[in-house]
Amino acid sequence: MSILSRVGGSVLLPRQDIASESVGHGRYSPYVAAKVIDFYPDPRLLSDTQKEVIRKSVEAGSLVDRMPINSIWCQVLGAGRLDQHIAYPFFPPHLSLPLKPTEEVWVVYDGVMYYWMCRRVGDYQSEDINYTFVARAANPDPGNLSAKDAFNGSNKNVNSFPQGNTDSIYNSTLGSLNTDDKIIERSASYQTGFTPEAVPRIVRNPGDLVIQGSNNSSIKLGNSINQVGRGIVDIVAGHKLETIPVTNTRGNKEIDKSQAASKDGPTDFIIDKTRLYLAMNDNPDSNFFINIEGIDGSGEGACAVVKSDQVRLVARNDIKIKAENSGASIVIRSNGDIVVVPSSDGKVYLSGTSSDQAYLRYDEFNVIINDILEILSNLQSSIGPGAIAAVEGKTEAESTATAAATAANILPGTPGYDEFIKLQVNIALNAIVQNANFSRFQNINNSKADILQKLQTIKSQKILGS
Repeated sequence: MSILSRVGGSVLLPRQDIASESVGHGRYSPYVAAKVIDFYPDPRLLSDTQKEVIRKSVEAGSLVDRMPINSIWCQVLGAGRLDQHIAYPFFPPHLSLPLKPTEEVWVVYDGVMYYWMCRRVGDYQSEDINYTFVARAANPDPGNLSAKDAFNGSNKNVNSFPQGNTDSIYNSTLGSLNTDDKIIERSASYQTGFTPEAVPRIVRNPGDLVIQGSNNSSIKLGNSINQVGRGIVDIVAGHKLETIPVTNTRGNKEIDKSQAASKDGPTDFIIDKTRLYLAMNDNPDSNFFINIEGIDGSGEGACAVVKSDQVRLVARNDIKIKAENSGASIVIRSNGDIVVVPSSDGKVYLSGTSSDQAYLRYDEFNVIINDILEILSNLQSSIGPGAIAAVEGKTEAESTATAAATAANILPGTPGYDEFIKLQVNIALNAIVQNANFSRFQNINNSKADILQKLQTIKSQKILGS
């Protein structure tokens, strides 16, 4: 007799509302339902005091020192049964199914050991991916109205945990000294390892394989639109919840099971929190509303999409992104280099695909060059190439004037010589200045043309510095 079972008083009679003894005969039916009293993720962390409590409560208490991870302490709910046991997990650790204290579980007895297989599935009004209280379907609630009838509208308090009349052969649970509240109070795994919350139910197609955790995470291997060649793997953490959750009598939120499960949270590529979506043939741009100005959608095909609020890719060495058919790629090397490699005919664009925005931000660079050209123009106007030429060409002008006087037989010291020389110097200087102005003007124009040509060259460059 368990120290948590009822001591004294009327005997706990069997539950007749479930066929938990459906296979086999006698005390040790090989296939029975049981109530989980506690769950042990790692039994080696149990204290000696905790082990002693379990040892005195269960049959084959010696198993407490060698039970594997994910073992449970449970009490059988079969007809005429009060026995409690340690049950090993039926499946190896490769497959570990969710199970919480006070939930009901299927256990198998092989003549030597008990093994728990999986949680019992409740009725529509009790089955919950987060926490299932099967007894809602069979035991009356505190108002002496069956929970099953309550879900048909006779009672508004359907989110309760009725323990039933322990002296009734139809409505008994575990007994007055081993209620669910007491199990929860004593269970470390419930207190520290279980998070009650409202989790959307996933309604699948007949061919889908769905693996769903207790706290709103799932893996779906299915089909996107029920056509050949449309297989998908959809991994989601955080499905949206469409229906309004209810608060149960323990103060926790749970799914409103009076609503159809299909309304809980249909797939939503926009609102679902985090998704890894792999598809044989689908349109990711359409599904995820990916619209980039100037970039055409990729259309349908094999696709992989990662979506979340914060996306991180971390490599201990290199990261490579490659468009296989074009040869274009981006490489982040372990030495810190970031290499952008276009294809042989490709370009690298920033801020759009316009030809004026190739590789460098041409519009910003062009403003700088135009400012430089304006400075050169202002410099030309303020100084004037002719003034520079007049100073530099004075000696040349004087020589030209002297030669002209000699040719005209006007000798120094004769009347009119100085006036003639002055006139010839001015004429020569004007010619020099005009030639200099024209030449420098041509040089500046040529420089402007060269700068503009360089800007056009930058547009066509694919690799920085080429």
